[in-house]
Order: sequence, then structure tokens, then C-alpha cells
Amino acid sequence: MTMITTDYIPEVQDRIEHLIKSLGKNNNRFANDLGVDNTVISYIVKGSKYNGGKRNKPSFDLLTKMADTYPHVCLEWLILGTGPMFRDGTSIPLEGLEVQAVKSLSMLEIELQLYRKRELQLLERETQLLDRETKLMNRESQLLDTISNLSKH
Repeated sequence: MTMITTDYIPEVQDRIEHLIKSLGKNNNRFANDLGVDNTVISYIVKGSKYNGGKRNKPSFDLLTKMADTYPHVCLEWLILGTGPMFRDGTSIPLEGLEVQAVKSLSMLEIELQLYRKRELQLLERETQLLDRETKLMNRESQLLDTISNLSKH
């Protein structure tokens, strides 16, 4: 996850690109979230060969869709480049935190599975050792009985 800073980013196209990365999305997913064709976002972020590689500026309608889709994004930052990226001042949006939590949870589940597997291996080994100890104790008992019987004769 890209960490978000409140550094001034002069071009709105760069701020949109930064927002997309900060949300942990790609251009296509971001476009889908907004309900626009992916070329709209591509032309803003990357530019178009049809206009000499220049990047389009977002329309008012597109900015409105961004505000509706991502209400935690600060419009002042998006439009003017001033202030924090997110309304609550967090460095990672809620979606980013959720993604991180899911990844952390997945890693913890994997670790738990590995620990459980190791625990089962250790329990199996302990059972083997206890069986061996029981056999040795039985053998010792047999030997002691044999010695006792030999001593009586």
C-alpha cells in the first residue's frame, strides 16, 4: 500500500494518479468504481496519442463522481492540491486499512495453520516417544524379573 503524504502535487492529473495508487487500485478498477470508461481515466493519467500525448483534465462531472464514490477524499486537495488527501486526516483510506487488515488476517491464518501443523507433528512425536518409553519400561521390568528369577536359583 502506498503511503499518502500531504505534499503539494501541482497537477490535478497527478493528484488523481496518486489517489488511485493510494486507494490500492489500478486505472481500470478506479474507472469501474466511477462508472466511466477506462479510457477516460487513462487519458487523464497517461495522456492520449490523439492529442499529442497531452493529458486531459477531469471534467466537473468526473470530479463529482469521485466525490460521490469516495466521500472521504477531500475535494480541496483533489481540485486545488491543498490540505490533506482525506477528510479525517488519515494517511491511508478506510479501503486501504481494510485491505491491509485482510492481508494481515490472511497471514495470521496461514501462521496459525503452520503452528497447528507443527503442534500435531510434536504431539505425534511425543506419542512415539511415550510408546518407546513404555516398551523400554516393559523390557526393563522383564529383565528385572529375569534377574530376580536367576537369583533365586
